[in-house]
Amino acid sequence: MILCSCTRLTSKDLAQAVTQTFRADPYAVITPGRLFHQTGRMVKCGRCVPLIQKAIASELVRHGRPDTRRPERK
Repeated sequence: MILCSCTRLTSKDLAQAVTQTFRADPYAVITPGRLFHQTGRMVKCGRCVPLIQKAIASELVRHGRPDTRRPERK
C-alpha cells in the first residue's frame, strides 16, 4: 500500500525501515522524519504524516514494542 503519494513510500518500505532500525538499536525512537531519511526520501506536503504515524505504531506492536523505554541504569 502506498503511504505517501509524493514520494511513493509504501508500507513495505516502512516495515523494512522499522526492522532495520530495531536491528541497529532496539530502543531507537522511530519518527516519520527518521523513516523518510532512512529510505532516502524527504517529507514534501506532509499530508501523509498522520497515516505514517499510525503505520509506525502498528509496526511497533508487531515487533512487540508498543511503548518500550530504555532501561534505567543503576
